[in-house]
Amino acid sequence: MRVIVGRYRGRKLVAPEGLATRPILDRVKQALFDRLGARWGLPGDLPAFDVLDLYAGAGNLGIEALSRGAQFCCFVENAPAALECLRKNVGQLDDSDGVRIVPADAATAVIPPPPSAAFRLIFLDPPYPLSVAVTPATPLGRTLARLGAEIPVTNDALVVWRFAREVQLPSVLPGRWSVENRHDYGTMTLAFLTRAAT
Repeated sequence: MRVIVGRYRGRKLVAPEGLATRPILDRVKQALFDRLGARWGLPGDLPAFDVLDLYAGAGNLGIEALSRGAQFCCFVENAPAALECLRKNVGQLDDSDGVRIVPADAATAVIPPPPSAAFRLIFLDPPYPLSVAVTPATPLGRTLARLGAEIPVTNDALVVWRFAREVQLPSVLPGRWSVENRHDYGTMTLAFLTRAAT
C-alpha cells in the first residue's frame, strides 16, 4: 500500500494484517482520484479543502487526498490495530498541523470543526457488514445523518462511500443524502453521495 500521486508520492503505508480493513487497490484508488480531480477541474489533484475520513482504517484515502492538495484531514477510527497503523502512517507526513486523528466510533465521535469550518469531501469506508440494510437506526445510518447536522459539511459536500458490490442501497438515505452515481470495481462499489438542499 502506497501513496500514488502528489507530495507524498511513493510513501509506503502500513496496514493491519488480515482482511478486516480491506485496503483499496491502487488501480481503484487511482480511478477514484481521477474522478475527483476531474470533478473540481484539477486532474490528478484536489482543491485545498478539508477532508473527513470516516472508518479511516490505516488512512489510505485521507493521506492520498492530502498528498494531492487537500489542506486538512480528520481521520476517525476506533479499531486498535487499524488505529496503530494510522498513527504510524500519519506520523511520517511532513505537516502534522494538517491532520487530526479522532480515536472513536464514527457514529458517536466528537469531531471538531476543521480549519475552514466545514468538510467538503468525506470518505465513508466502513466494514462491509455496516453497509447492509442501512436505516436511520443503524450505525451507518446514524453516521450519515450526522453529516450536515452535528458534523459541519459544505453545501456542495461529496461523500464517497465504499461497499460490497452486491449491497442494495435503500431508496432513501438518512440525512438527506442521495446517490449521485456509482462505480463498480470488481467486488466493490464506490458511490458518490450529495445532499439535498433544505
